[in-house]
Amino acid sequence: MGRGAEGSHIAHIVKAFEAEGHNVIVVSPPGVDPLAEIGAKPLDKTDEKVQGVTVLWKFISRHAPQFFFELLEIAYNFQAIPRLARIIKGKKIDCIYERNAFFLFAGAFVSKRYSIPFIVEANEAVGIERARKLFLNAPALLCERYTMKRAERIFTVSSYLSRMLSRHLVSSSRVVVLPNAIDPVRFSQPVDGVAVRKRLGIAEKTVVGFAGWFDWWDRLDLLLDVQKELVEMGYSDVVTLLIGHGTMVDDLQAQVLKADITDKVFFTGPVEKNDVLSYIDALDIGVLPHSNEFGSPMVLFEMMALGKCVIAPDVAPVTDVVQDGVNGVIFPCLDKEILKRKIIELLKDRSNQLRIGRQARERVMQNHTWKKNAERILQVVTAPENI
Repeated sequence: MGRGAEGSHIAHIVKAFEAEGHNVIVVSPPGVDPLAEIGAKPLDKTDEKVQGVTVLWKFISRHAPQFFFELLEIAYNFQAIPRLARIIKGKKIDCIYERNAFFLFAGAFVSKRYSIPFIVEANEAVGIERARKLFLNAPALLCERYTMKRAERIFTVSSYLSRMLSRHLVSSSRVVVLPNAIDPVRFSQPVDGVAVRKRLGIAEKTVVGFAGWFDWWDRLDLLLDVQKELVEMGYSDVVTLLIGHGTMVDDLQAQVLKADITDKVFFTGPVEKNDVLSYIDALDIGVLPHSNEFGSPMVLFEMMALGKCVIAPDVAPVTDVVQDGVNGVIFPCLDKEILKRKIIELLKDRSNQLRIGRQARERVMQNHTWKKNAERILQVVTAPENI
């Protein structure tokens, strides 16, 4: 909990609340501190270092039978409820803000008992396909329904999730779409993508690529297929840069070898947290070959904030943010031929590529910062009638 993108989200929204002058008390499982420094190598989960009780949680999450793991998630409520009650009894609490998780109902229960406004942030929903399959579907749905009905407002990262969670409510107006965001300070500092390009020997190339943890659902194989076809079409100056690591790296490297494009595809391997932006800045065109239909991809915002022209699929979390041809380029999900065509169009029109990148940065810096998100949430807490 809190070791990946979700940990970054929690830490940034807490800091944004505090920057607005509010005191925040974070309640999380024993040994888990979502505000602590998040993984030294965020693009290599296998090598991420954890300590203390977190070692136990990591072991359980990876090796425990799913049924047992879900029972522990349910049991957590009975540890969290008295902890929340003790905090509430000693302080004046204006609001309980909860990042929802499967089987979690502690915040909803305590908020009702003590008549405290309850706000939920939801990043997934029961019924959505995910990497870790649900075993206890019915109890998970029961907890979700109880939590959503109790919440005064629900913030989701995509319109798809908004529609899913509205099934529990009398009025869907209680659900507010609030995509992920960035820290503008981090993206106002100079980064040196040129140095990365020189180090990799691609300084004079046109670089397309992706950054993140390589899982099967990212469909990076499609991007490699496109790279092979671009070579065959004579685009010899175009290369692909895959930033990060993941479970699919061996398969992807084997695909590159079989396609005989080893001189056109570059794997960075695990990248240190402080270096990630420099690597992304080395791209000319960012590509998300695929993205799930419910989650807001952090790398999309990072690429846009660096002024990159991003090509991404037409799934709701992307189209909630990206307007085709204005601040990004949209293609039909999993349509390799149109993805290739969109890349070629940008290769032929560098000025358009740069224009879209500039407008992408403007959109993110103006509308998708953690400060903006915090202001929107606090508006609900202080004046819910304004929603």
